Amino acid sequence: MNRPVTFANHAIERYRERLRPALSIEGAALELKRLSAHSTIDPDGPSWMSPERKDDRTSFLEIGDAAFPLEPSDDGETLVAKTCLVRGSLSPQARDRRNRMRRSRRRPG
Repeated sequence: MNRPVTFANHAIERYRERLRPALSIEGAALELKRLSAHSTIDPDGPSWMSPERKDDRTSFLEIGDAAFPLEPSDDGETLVAKTCLVRGSLSPQARDRRNRMRRSRRRPG
């Protein structure tokens, strides 16, 4: 039996920022609630996601090109989507490597 999914404010904000910028925060929250009722929870995460972004303890709610890592709520009644990851986005490690390379190119000498 699947537990209901709720979305943390951060997940709603990232979804809006990355996929639906024309929506208000309230509109994005409503859209996520509607879409999540017809979406898949995958314990392995989407195939497009790199292994370094996956955690053996985390399941993912998949909505199109977006994946939401899920954690049990404090009371265990629901799953909470904490953030929104999008196909083609950089992992924190890849972003850090890219930023280090950019900084090293700017240094004189």
